[in-house]
Parts: sequence; structure tokens; C-alpha cells
Amino acid sequence: MRRTRYAIGATIFLSTLLALSCNNSYGIFKDVQGQTKESGSDVFSKTSVSSILYFPSNSNYYAATAKLYTRNVTASSWSKVSVGGTSSYIVKSVVVAGTSMYVLVGDASSNVALYSTTDGSAWTQIPIPSWLNTSDSNSETYLDGLFSANGQLFVVSHYFYGFKSNPNSGSSTYTLYYYSGGSFTPVNDFQGLTVTIRGVVYNSATSQYWFAAEDRVYYSLDAINSSGSTWLGSPPHTVWAISYTNLSASHVYISTYSGYLYCDTFSNGDSVSGDEPLTCVQEVPNGSGPILVVGTEASDISTLAEGYYEGTFGSLLIGNDNSIVASSSSIYNSTVEGFPVHCFYYDSARQDLFICISPGTTSSSYYGLYKSHYNGSSWNGWEAE
Repeated sequence: MRRTRYAIGATIFLSTLLALSCNNSYGIFKDVQGQTKESGSDVFSKTSVSSILYFPSNSNYYAATAKLYTRNVTASSWSKVSVGGTSSYIVKSVVVAGTSMYVLVGDASSNVALYSTTDGSAWTQIPIPSWLNTSDSNSETYLDGLFSANGQLFVVSHYFYGFKSNPNSGSSTYTLYYYSGGSFTPVNDFQGLTVTIRGVVYNSATSQYWFAAEDRVYYSLDAINSSGSTWLGSPPHTVWAISYTNLSASHVYISTYSGYLYCDTFSNGDSVSGDEPLTCVQEVPNGSGPILVVGTEASDISTLAEGYYEGTFGSLLIGNDNSIVASSSSIYNSTVEGFPVHCFYYDSARQDLFICISPGTTSSSYYGLYKSHYNGSSWNGWEAE
């Protein structure tokens, strides 16, 4: 695997925070060593898990594969959720915004539907305007995904124009909408984009919304009208994800396709990682100070993802020679090394950290969802859900 290192010469507003240093074979989840086979739920065996969240209304976790599964925080078994009164659906996206959980289902424009629930049992279908859910022989407009920030719901629409029998003949544009009170309002500077919209987060310390697409990052005190932008180097880096953490301090992180990681408060350009795309960022407790875990994705079908990196504000462990992910005697070698990481979710109330991955289909010992528990001083290692 390539180990190219990058450097940013210019001083920029968003800058790298993690330098390459330290050599720790196992990292913070070191208590499960030499384990070669996990025993988890059949619903996550050899199955990609795209996201997991906690819904306060019923004290349940929800995990999304092609279907939506749930369990109480005190239970161990997962059950399939009937969304809108049926189990015949494909999950596109699920978020919690305010006191409601929203689930977007469907695999084509003809059957996309948006549902909400306030208790996890009773579901309400939210009407989608005809101009956001249309289809004919040459074009279609439908909803792609959901984001939640500051208790507010945001929805991404996808417009395709061309011959649907030959997708390469057409073109696509994307628009981000703010949903409130039954209306879909487009967000300024995120209308008709020719690149994918990556996310929305809210920094409670600065009362700012941050909006990210592949080619731009904007921030604003307003959920609809972005007022400021930030520069991601020259040439601009392709944004892969945007994350927000507030365990020790409030920070927005920008992960890029080229392997750069930026933080909203740093001003030094430095070397950050190998060349794998970086996905989600999560800050977790660890002994005397917090640790960042940073997921990776494969850049193309010919390369492997790294699993994840971990480090402090001043250091990051990466590479086969010193990465916690690649250690031969670690559980990481049989669970996340070489697999894409889609998201982390840290439940601070119970001090549980979840990791969602695409485990592949070659072995029944691989699962799409793992959890590690923090006892106040150390982590107990990854265990399959």
C-alpha cells in the first residue's frame, strides 16, 4: 500500500492538526488482543452498516443497513423496524432532529418516502412536493439523504436529466433544503451543484451552521443563508466528510479525499496522513486526555481502506509500520483493517463507542457494527454487535 506523505505550504484558515508520530502497536482499544473470531448478531454478519444513532424518546439505538434495526440500550438483541407499517423498504438515510426521528426510504424515484416518528412506534409520512419527487423518460428528481444539525432537518435532492436507460448520457445536480413546518427551503450557495453534498453540522460554541459539498465549505449563523466560506488549499481539496465533536472542546473537522484533515481553529500547514480518503472524525475519552479516531475509505476499487487512525491533537498513528489498525495480534486485523469506516457514534451517557463498517462477504466472522465500552480509565476493545 502506498505511503505517500503530503505537505501544505500555505497558511490557511482550516488547517491540519495531526502530525505523524508515536508508535503504539495496539492503541486505546488494546484490551482485546489476539482475538480472531467474533460472535455477533446475524443481522450485521457480512453486512454494511451505514449509520447508528440514539433516540432519546424510547431509549433505543437504531442501526441502518438495507433495513432499520433497533434495540434498547439495556438489551443485546436487535429487531427489524417496521417503517410506516411495512418491512418492505430500503433505508436511504436516518437521523434524529429535535424530538423526532426521520427515515428516508426507497431505491428509486417512484417509491421514495419520508417518514417521522416521535416515539419509535407511530409513523407519519411527510408529503414530498411534486417538484422534489418527479420522474419521466428523460429526467427525475428525488431525495438522496438526510442531515441533522442543531435539532433541524436538512434534505438533499438529486436532479438527473438525460436518458435513464443510459445514465452516462445525462447530468446530475444537487440541492440542499432546510425542512421546517412542512416546507422545503433551499440553502443559499447549495443549489444546483454538480458535486455531491457531504453534510451539515452545528458548532454550539460559535452558534454556526457548517455546510459542506465536495467543492465548498460554508458557515453561517443562519440555517438557510450561508454567509462565510473557507479555503481548502490550492488547488482546493475534495471534501469527503464534515464532522463535529464537543467532548473536550467544540471543533468542526473537514476530511478530504486526498487524506487531509482540517480543523476549524488551526492555522499551521503540515503533513497529515497517507493517501486514503478520510471519512468520519470522533473524539473519545482516554485516560488523561481525549483521542481522535478518524475513519478511512478506499480511493478506488483497486485499493483498500485503512480502517481508522487514532491520535491526539499533536499526533496521529498511521501506516503498516506503526498503525494500530494493522497490528497482526490485534482484533483490528480481523475487523476493520482494510474495510471502509462509514461512521463512529459515541454515546457519552453510557460511554459506548460504535463503529460502522463495510466488512465484505468473504467470512462469517466479519460484522458491520462493533462497540467498545469505556470504564472511566480504559477501553475494553471492539466487540461485534
